[in-house]
Amino acid sequence: TLHCVLRNSTTWSSLRTQGNGNPLQYSCLENPMDGGFRYSDWQDKLFMSFGTIMAITHGSGLPLMMIVFGEMTDRFVNTGGNFSLPVNFSLAMLNSGRILEEMTRYAYYYSGLGAGVLVAAYIQVSFWTLAAGRQIKKIRQEFFHAILRQEIGWFDISDIAELNTWLTE
Repeated sequence: TLHCVLRNSTTWSSLRTQGNGNPLQYSCLENPMDGGFRYSDWQDKLFMSFGTIMAITHGSGLPLMMIVFGEMTDRFVNTGGNFSLPVNFSLAMLNSGRILEEMTRYAYYYSGLGAGVLVAAYIQVSFWTLAAGRQIKKIRQEFFHAILRQEIGWFDISDIAELNTWLTE
């Protein structure tokens, strides 16, 4: 299907005719996403790029945690090992300090990954929200200017409450 965009945005009174009775001109795009980011400038695209990079970083946190968890489990199981105990064996002879050090190291890995995922998620959401807010502001300004360019008769037939709703949504 074709996606048609209004080429003459100065008149909003009718979709079929302009205020002077001439038909509106349409510009049809093959791909509806061709104009998807037409309200974004270079800063918005930069925010969206950084937000996407942080989303990838955020998403890679779970697989990394699974790798750390697997290594921790392997190390924990291998510490028990398969060894034969002598007859005069005491549990105090086992070196519990070594496993404690290794598990502490894995706890630090988990804490670092958790902090990294938290920061990446915050930056991801912040940058995408900032870019969206800036683009919405530009769209609302253009819509407001299009309303101000209408002929005075258009305001007589249009409901004011409907205009307020259009501007705030």
